[in-house]
Amino acid sequence: MALVGCGSPDPTEAENDGLDTGDLDFSTEEIRSTGSPPWVYGGPLPTLVSPKVVVSQSGHTVRVTGDLPEGWSGVVPYYASVEMAGARRVLTVVYPIATGASAALDSAARTFNTVSGIPYRPNGMAYPTTGPAYVTWGGFPFVAYNGGIAFHGPITYTTLTAGGERVYDWYLQRGPVSHGCNRMQGEHVVEFAHLIGFDMHNTWGANVRVGRRATVQVLRDYDRLSTGEAVDVDYPRWAGARAPTGPTRVFPTWNADEMPRLVCADHRATRRSNTPVPDGFCDYMPSNSRDLATGNPIGPVLVDNGTAAFRASSSFARYTRSPVRVGVDYMAAEIATAGTATWRLPVTRSGRFRLWARYAPDENRNTRASYRAYSDATEASGQSPVVVNQRQPGTQGWVELGVYSLNPGAKVVLSAATSSDGWTIADAVRLEPAP
Repeated sequence: MALVGCGSPDPTEAENDGLDTGDLDFSTEEIRSTGSPPWVYGGPLPTLVSPKVVVSQSGHTVRVTGDLPEGWSGVVPYYASVEMAGARRVLTVVYPIATGASAALDSAARTFNTVSGIPYRPNGMAYPTTGPAYVTWGGFPFVAYNGGIAFHGPITYTTLTAGGERVYDWYLQRGPVSHGCNRMQGEHVVEFAHLIGFDMHNTWGANVRVGRRATVQVLRDYDRLSTGEAVDVDYPRWAGARAPTGPTRVFPTWNADEMPRLVCADHRATRRSNTPVPDGFCDYMPSNSRDLATGNPIGPVLVDNGTAAFRASSSFARYTRSPVRVGVDYMAAEIATAGTATWRLPVTRSGRFRLWARYAPDENRNTRASYRAYSDATEASGQSPVVVNQRQPGTQGWVELGVYSLNPGAKVVLSAATSSDGWTIADAVRLEPAP
């Protein structure tokens, strides 16, 4: 069954799989062209003591728990939680995953006590029972817990050209879409591997295999906490993935777009395997846009209509007509049409923020577009509406909505009404910390 799952190294090879354990020498161009560089963990979390992993095939989540090392005093990032168990500090992180497209391809619901990891797996061959296949592993770790069943990178990616170079944008389709393994965001599987025992502050040779003790429990059903709450994570679902019902705890997550210094590529022209990287190695990446401890924006943050944090009623349609827009498009409701558009704000800890709205102005726009900020996820937290004349442009395109005390779950809602005297435009909102 292991080889049916998602592909493993050729089982006919020797114990070390014939893999390279010697010194490696890459040119920068070779790393970029393959799209599978070695990855380094630059985040604050240590390897956990006695790590435990719970996989939910119904919830498409993986929950990692373990004791923080005695004496550890680093920053606990906003997406992790720590609870006391006697004198022990138990850390929990939850990640989104993909599972097998067919339940028959998934691991049986049981517990495994060891994992076998390849911390750096470049694009290359896999050997499932269906026959050899070239797989875009992306250079991310491959952590097997049931033969060929493993946690690994997302496989799915898009490419674009930036400054004359190919850039690979890896993304996870969260749902029943894999061949049986648990696909993860690339940045997540690097941190995950580090938490359960693979030192990702280290550089690894291609396909070097390392064994570690870590308990992996696989559940068919949703994962549940000792409180009875179902476990979920704040990441969009793909087709076929359904949210749990009833009491649920939704854990925050993070992505490399907002936190690029937590995981980075080993971009050096030459490198040696099994060599620790210095502290601050990932500082060559752009600065993180969120505070590591609180998760709140450090500076201005845009929430565009093209993101998962936006939703709109069916009365809003997508347009690209106006060049005065954020991103590739905007949404619009016709004159005298009721509807709402909602931007969920990236607030993880209570704070004061200044809010702005952006739209594509024109002479046929709604002069009474109503924006309303909500301090949290409840309807009772709605603040006084701010009426905006969308025929008039704002300052450098932006109209200030005011300063608000916001909490997790905060949002901005734009309302169009049957009394609207023009098109109501929903494009983007911006928030930034306020004194």
